[in-house]
Amino acid sequence: MEFTVTLEDWEVNALKTDILGIDVWTNQLIKDRARRTGDKIIEKLLRHCNTNSIALAVGKEAQISQALELGVAVNLEDYED
Repeated sequence: MEFTVTLEDWEVNALKTDILGIDVWTNQLIKDRARRTGDKIIEKLLRHCNTNSIALAVGKEAQISQALELGVAVNLEDYED
C-alpha cells in the first residue's frame, strides 16, 4: 500500500532542519507503529484464545487476521460515518 502526503514548502523546510530523509523517517514511523499495534493485538488474541480454548493461528499475519475475525480487534474504517 502506498500513501501520499502533501506538505507545504514551509513544512518541508521545517522538517529538513530536524529530519534527514523525510520519506525514510515517515516510512520507519509508520512501520514501527504497525509493529507496536500488531504486538498489542497479538497479546489480546493470545489471552482470548487461551481463555476460550481456541487454537492460535500461526504467524503474525494470520494472527492479526484471526483477531479481526474473532472481534478481538476491529477495523476502525468499518465504523466511519
